[in-house]
Amino acid sequence: MFKSDNFLIADIVGLIIPTNGNVTFPFVNWIIFVVSGFYFAHLYRYLKDKKGFFFKVTPLALAISLTYIAYCFIAKKGMFVDEHSFFFMTFTGMIFNIILVIGWIGLLYLLFNQTKGPVIAFMTGLSKNINSVYVIQWTIIGFSSTIFSISLSHFTEIILLVSILLTSYGLSFVWLTIKKSKKQLH
Repeated sequence: MFKSDNFLIADIVGLIIPTNGNVTFPFVNWIIFVVSGFYFAHLYRYLKDKKGFFFKVTPLALAISLTYIAYCFIAKKGMFVDEHSFFFMTFTGMIFNIILVIGWIGLLYLLFNQTKGPVIAFMTGLSKNINSVYVIQWTIIGFSSTIFSISLSHFTEIILLVSILLTSYGLSFVWLTIKKSKKQLH
């Protein structure tokens, strides 16, 4: 971690790498998830036996992840223990989070691949429109947190976050419908 007594320098450098500044999401700490997600999606597209892949990978990935999480709590260090360790992950924390996500994706694939219904339709729609949902969601959160500075209970936060997710999903659907109709006009 880069350290500086000058908080302006620490905050500017903190946009790229973890510092002792106030930046929450340094670029280097989070770009690895985008790159690994892109790479995983690229490989996933060409898998011939997706079910077989997840049958092999999921138990191993979840076992490794749960072992790491248990270690963090027992040793009282690393990911999931310190309030700031989530934002300023070490390389080890990043790798174990990627393994956890692969295990989680595999578990969801194995459990819900053949399932139908409104929950699956919602999740599929959310997955297909994740970019627009994400932009709308963080626009709402950004403006709301700028305008309102209130302290909420955990239950109220959960209700608010679910409401923001559902609103973002609905607005995304409206946005994509308008975009599609404009495209058909041309």
